[in-house]
Amino acid sequence: MRKHYLFALIVLVSLLSACQQSVEIAKYSSDWTTYKKAFISSNGRVVDTGNNNISHSEGQGTGMLLAETYNDLPCFNRIWTWTRHHLQIRRDHLFAWKWNPRIHGITDLNDATDGDILIAWALLRAYKQWGISSYRYAALRIIRDIRRKLIIKTPWGLVLLPGSRGFIKRTGVEINLSYWIYPALKDFANVDNKYEWNKVITTGLILLKSARYGRWHLPPDWLFLDDGIRPYHGYRERFGFNAIRIPLYLIWAKIDDPGLLKPFVDYYLYFKSGNFIPAWTNLSNNSVDSYNAPEGIHAILQLTLFTYNQLIQHKSNIKLKLPKLKLPQNYYSASLLLMSKIALKEGLEND
Repeated sequence: MRKHYLFALIVLVSLLSACQQSVEIAKYSSDWTTYKKAFISSNGRVVDTGNNNISHSEGQGTGMLLAETYNDLPCFNRIWTWTRHHLQIRRDHLFAWKWNPRIHGITDLNDATDGDILIAWALLRAYKQWGISSYRYAALRIIRDIRRKLIIKTPWGLVLLPGSRGFIKRTGVEINLSYWIYPALKDFANVDNKYEWNKVITTGLILLKSARYGRWHLPPDWLFLDDGIRPYHGYRERFGFNAIRIPLYLIWAKIDDPGLLKPFVDYYLYFKSGNFIPAWTNLSNNSVDSYNAPEGIHAILQLTLFTYNQLIQHKSNIKLKLPKLKLPQNYYSASLLLMSKIALKEGLEND
């Protein structure tokens, strides 16, 4: 009798857990419906509406990650199939980063590390979600090529190259700290079981603590490593559309160091009272964009402030409500908004 009672209890708990997951998915399902209609074509191509409607590996990885989160297997399969057929055409298992609809083909065979990471991570998550072994197999092949081709040794430690070609210069190395997608790198360390992953994570955090420039001590979109570290001279010395993703990934990975979040919080609070957040600031002269940042950037900074306050005040009874996805809004902003919601759920609420 006691065994039957225990079995019934286990079944009940499982059903309640499944119901809770369904409620959580349904809670934001309108976001996903809106996103799919606006940015994902019927054949699985994710369209960057803010960038001449091109497609790229980052967008395909983002679409796959969102489809997995919203438990949409048919859409996941469409995106992954398009990605394999159109971008995974190199001699390795990485992805050509740019596909142009005007020529219906690749215009740059070089890969983009953030795209490679997002695609591999989405496949790992999909395997865990749906148990399809081919996803795990494909993910491991990508992860191993990322480790072999995109991780190099520098005086600062092991770092991620932004792509396999063009970033090792005569005098140093160009990197992008927003390509350190920390929750993905943690998962890669678990499945690939190689020391490089934890070393790369450590280096990324060390560099982030050192790369602080301008009035708000922010990291630049692009960084150059030689004898020292500095914003890369080939780009404007900005904190902007790239580096804004750094706090998102820190929170998503549950890296609970308020000191890492403080520069982003200070930037946000400086402008918050006017309900205006510049999309970028020049780190050499502290000038800022004259246009208000898109909603996705606002969402990341709201999430960052919320997380920072939780860490320093140890409060868990306060909730953050991010806005529903509404159009018109371009692909990148919409993606940042939805990813902020996932990071909020997975980085905080599931502790």
